[in-house]
Amino acid sequence: MKTRWILPLAATAALYGQNSFQNSSWLAISHQRGPQLEGQAGPVLGKPFSGTEIRTSKSPLADGSTAGKTSTSKIYRDAEGRMRSEGGTSTMLFDAPTMMSYTINSRGCSQNKLSDKQNVIIAATNGGTSWSTFGPSKSGPNPHVATEDLGFQVVNGISAKGARQTITIPASTAGSDHDLKVINERWYSDALGVLIKSTNVDPRFGTMTYDLTDISQSTPPTSLFAPPAGCKEFQNPAMKMLPHPQN
Repeated sequence: MKTRWILPLAATAALYGQNSFQNSSWLAISHQRGPQLEGQAGPVLGKPFSGTEIRTSKSPLADGSTAGKTSTSKIYRDAEGRMRSEGGTSTMLFDAPTMMSYTINSRGCSQNKLSDKQNVIIAATNGGTSWSTFGPSKSGPNPHVATEDLGFQVVNGISAKGARQTITIPASTAGSDHDLKVINERWYSDALGVLIKSTNVDPRFGTMTYDLTDISQSTPPTSLFAPPAGCKEFQNPAMKMLPHPQN
C-alpha cells in the first residue's frame, strides 16, 4: 500500500467542496508537498451515487518535455455515507456510521478507527491508495491567495459551482528568483454532494486534473460496503492528522 500525505482541510464535507480554497492550512501543505491527490470527501448523508474517477497528471522534465499518466478508479457512496473506492488492485472502504476505514489489497485487509470529529477523503488509484483525514481549521486568511467565483456551469453533465484560486508563492519561500503562481480550479455540486472536477496548475509540479464521470444517483448494492472478515488494525504511524500549520 502506498500512502500519500494527510491534509487538514475544512470542518465538514460541504466545506471541503465549497470553501476549501479559503483554508490556508491546505495551502501551506500543498505548497510544501505539491497538489493533493483528489478524491471524494465524507461523510455525506442522504446523497447516494456512483461514478468513475479519472486523474491525469503532466509533469515537466529537465529537457523541457512533459511526462504524463492517467489513473482510473470507481467510487460508490450510499445514503448512510459509506464510501467505496476501487483502483487497480486496491479497494478502500469508509463506514460512516462506525467511523471505520478499511484498506483491502493483495496482502489482506487493514482497518483503522477514526475520530467522530474527523472527515475523510479516499482515493484508490492504480499506484496505490491514499487516505486523508481533516478537521476544523485554526488558520486565518492567507494574504497570498486570490479567489474568483466562477458561478454555475454544466461540468461532466452536472450543474456545478466553480471557484478559481490563484496562490502567489513568494520567491523567498519557494527558493525561486521570482514569485510563483499556482492556480486551482474546482467545480462542486451541492445537489449531489460531490466534487465534479478540479485542476491544479503548479509550475513546480506540473498539472493535475480530476474528473468524476459516468455519474449515477442510484443507490449502490449494500454488499459493496461490507469489509471482509479478519481485517487487522492499521499500524502505519503516517495515518495521523497533521497539526495545522502556523501561517
